[in-house]
Amino acid sequence: MFACAYLAQGNLEEAKKYISAILFKTPEELFSHKKLGIIYFKENNFSSAISEFSLVKNLAPSNVETALLLALSHAQDNNPAKRWNY
Repeated sequence: MFACAYLAQGNLEEAKKYISAILFKTPEELFSHKKLGIIYFKENNFSSAISEFSLVKNLAPSNVETALLLALSHAQDNNPAKRWNY
């Protein structure tokens, strides 16, 4: 809940601290990986965003929202070969 509150306030650094703590305890928590990917995306850290979204996509292949976020990350990272392969 703290991570969501900080994310809503735009305080990405504090949100990352809480999300990282969750991921350390339960690495299979897909929603938290997705939130961390969104934070990285907002910070223009596309390689980290791609890593987080790829993990979610591999663990939940039918997750359409993650596929779109991953495609957007590749597009922002200027990787046209991977942009729409999902």
